[in-house]
Amino acid sequence: MLAHIYLTLGFAAVLAVVFWDAPVLPLHKVKRSRVLRADRASVWRSLMARPADRYLSDEPVEGEPNRRRIVVDTSNGSRKAPEVLTYELIEEIEAEKLVRNIVANHDIAFKPGAELVETWQLQDHPDGCLVTLSHERRLPQSIAALLASRRSIYNALDELQDHCCRSHAHAHAASRIGRVGAATARGKLMSIMLTLLSLGTLTALVNWRLAVLMITIIAIHEIGHLIGFHIAGHKNPRLVLLPFVGGAVASDKPFRSAREEAFVSLTGAGFSALYVIAFMLVAYNQGADFVNIFGVDPGAQYVKEHYAAIMCVGAAALIGIANAFQMIPVPPLDGGHVWRALMHSDHNRFVSYVFPLVALLATITAVATVGVMFGILVGLLCFIWPAAITTRLALPVMSAGEKTLVGSAYVTIMLIHLAPIYVLIRPFI
Repeated sequence: MLAHIYLTLGFAAVLAVVFWDAPVLPLHKVKRSRVLRADRASVWRSLMARPADRYLSDEPVEGEPNRRRIVVDTSNGSRKAPEVLTYELIEEIEAEKLVRNIVANHDIAFKPGAELVETWQLQDHPDGCLVTLSHERRLPQSIAALLASRRSIYNALDELQDHCCRSHAHAHAASRIGRVGAATARGKLMSIMLTLLSLGTLTALVNWRLAVLMITIIAIHEIGHLIGFHIAGHKNPRLVLLPFVGGAVASDKPFRSAREEAFVSLTGAGFSALYVIAFMLVAYNQGADFVNIFGVDPGAQYVKEHYAAIMCVGAAALIGIANAFQMIPVPPLDGGHVWRALMHSDHNRFVSYVFPLVALLATITAVATVGVMFGILVGLLCFIWPAAITTRLALPVMSAGEKTLVGSAYVTIMLIHLAPIYVLIRPFI
């Protein structure tokens, strides 16, 4: 009975991880409304105005007269993280409706079908003006993309509300500074609370020493991603530890190429691999027998004499387990992002012709060797995996040499993390 419960929970966790980043949900439109205490003409003027504290520029694209490039300050006044959007105006009805097609973000052109159609609708309301903002894409969406779109809509409505309700720029700026400070404090407090909750959750499942070690392993991995984002030129990446999930690092702008996505995805496990190597070197200096870590004739005396070496190998194995799991080639795990960058191509012949045959053989093998439930899981993963690869922005693809380098780095990092696991379990094989 307990085994079935664990299997069900594991199956649910895998589905949650896969569907978080896989664009398979047939939900194309996100729409939210808000009543602003101002007349429709005032709201329209606020919408069409470009307040200097937020909009840095809005100019025609050179050589493309139908397109405009708008630079928006997303750092709430510090201007450290400007967002660059390129859009085409579809429809503009005075004081009533604005529709534009956003075709690029940070000058990265969206794949056909992935363009974002943004619609502002203004209607009279007894309490003022009813503003409706919708974001629509023709391609299927993932849970993460839908939540990000919803958050973007709420932020845009907040900005419009602030601009409508503040008559003086100074008061508006002061309000923004106070709100930014409060938001920063809330963000730090939330990060601390989530870290403590993660620590408390792990402590309830295991002892506190192992919980601290696991939190440290997760933090090291995420710090690696943080370093990778900074090297790639992302100015304001944010790190947070999440209960039951591990951790996450979010950036203020999208990846500019498949090479950049692969590099940042590899830095988490790559940075952790340095600690695996360090622990294994310490174990080697302590006289660890990597062929038989517990000795030919294991006993209390042998374990006592080689306790430090065994603990170092154990710590390296824990780091290896956590990072090897992250390198599984299923989005949104790091390995899924690496393989998505590797498979990203202008033609996708592998996804169109080779992968369906491999997926069918893998599903049949899983059903025949393990069981129907595991076969269904493998089949589902095989169905979602190519969708997560092909439904993406038109990022520049990697050259053959870059793919060889990234693939070699992926295999090397995996081998480093698997080595201490093998050393630890070899005596029991």
